[in-house]
Amino acid sequence: MATKKTSVKKATTKKSTAKKSNNSRSMAAKGYVKAPKETKVEEVKVTPAKREKEIKEEVKALINEDIKPVKKASDAKKICSNFITVIRENLVVILAVVVIIVLAVLLLKVVSRKTNQSTLEKNFELIGRRFYEEYYYNGTGKDEKARVKFLSNFKDTGLRINLDNLMRYEFTDEKGNKYEFVNKKTKEECDKTESVIVIYPQEPYGKTDYVIDAKLSCGFKK
Repeated sequence: MATKKTSVKKATTKKSTAKKSNNSRSMAAKGYVKAPKETKVEEVKVTPAKREKEIKEEVKALINEDIKPVKKASDAKKICSNFITVIRENLVVILAVVVIIVLAVLLLKVVSRKTNQSTLEKNFELIGRRFYEEYYYNGTGKDEKARVKFLSNFKDTGLRINLDNLMRYEFTDEKGNKYEFVNKKTKEECDKTESVIVIYPQEPYGKTDYVIDAKLSCGFKK
């Protein structure tokens, strides 16, 4: 008997469910929409204490924003302090580097001056030799005996010729460039009158038998 009642109840439930389903379909077909369930909205109450706490937090946030630039300034001061500390710790090294640089610059200037002076003196002596061997020697006598007699008179006193007279022969270097005698530092020409070549003929008084002394006046400090 109990089994039959349970079967009847299940059948009744199925019929009821089917009926509800058919009613839903019928309402949907007619354009009815099932209304959603109402949601209960709870009202949030703000107490004075809570509001006061919120205001304090907002004020605190504003104060922190104002402090940020001060923090940056503090960081900059710290960086500056660290930089000064590093300089103090490495002061000896820095001074040594500065001294080396200064000495290097001075040395370069001295070397440059010496190189310029040495080059000018070498060129001056070169054109002096060319003048004596190519032009002057052959004009000292008709033959070897006459040349020996003439040149022997200048063995001790020497034959003097200045830069002005030498430049008239327009000697050129291997590249065909005319020799220029200019102090690169002062950009001034050498003194053509005071710059002198002295040639001392020597026995047996041949074309290359001589001693030469070049005295160039270009404003170089001794």
